[in-house]
Amino acid sequence: MEILKTKDYSIFKKTSLNRNVEDNKSHLRNLERIILHDNYLALHPIICNKDMEIIDGQHRFEIARKNNLELYYLIGDVSYNHILEANLYQKKLPIKDVIRFYAYKDNKKDYKELLDLTTSLNLNIRSLLALLFGIASSTIINIIKKGNFILPDNKVNFNELAIHYMELISFVKQRRVTPYSMFSSFHFCLAFRNLFLKENFDMSLFMSKLENKWYELTPQINHQKWYEILINIYNWKNHNPL
Repeated sequence: MEILKTKDYSIFKKTSLNRNVEDNKSHLRNLERIILHDNYLALHPIICNKDMEIIDGQHRFEIARKNNLELYYLIGDVSYNHILEANLYQKKLPIKDVIRFYAYKDNKKDYKELLDLTTSLNLNIRSLLALLFGIASSTIINIIKKGNFILPDNKVNFNELAIHYMELISFVKQRRVTPYSMFSSFHFCLAFRNLFLKENFDMSLFMSKLENKWYELTPQINHQKWYEILINIYNWKNHNPL
């Protein structure tokens, strides 16, 4: 199919079968920012059927019209089913791939360290941020996506925290404590961080207690419940409880 271009937006029609662009204004704003910065519209033409109804690309259409940009499009023998297929099977770029992009494209040290940690600890980004920073808000995620993430200077000793976390993971694997996925959850990672940061916390003492109390490691609904479990294990028969 030939790629055409125009600034005559009146030739296009919308169909009520497609998504309403007003339903996701944040996506529209982010896409507009990207298009105005790099303008890759020529590489991503919108797709129309023979009646000039927009089947795929209505967000790009709205941005082009709003900013008086050249609109690139294809006219094909496509059915309305393509609307559902295009929207159902879209896959967002995983955040780990975003981190990898900045780590290698821009050679960013902080992103390389973040990527190494996600790989070595086998954690998703929310759980990793909970373990390292005690927070995984959408604000931090957006900072990472925009390439502006910087590890704090006054950071907790990440290496020590990571080593202790891996020590615990190795133990639960040996004991075959299941489901294993609970130990990589956001809530568990946040609870373990809070335990680690307690004054006078002793990891070797905690592991010795865990030898006798490992069966108490069961799925919990939030990090507070997880913390109660971990602190109770640590304080069991402990003359210097936390």
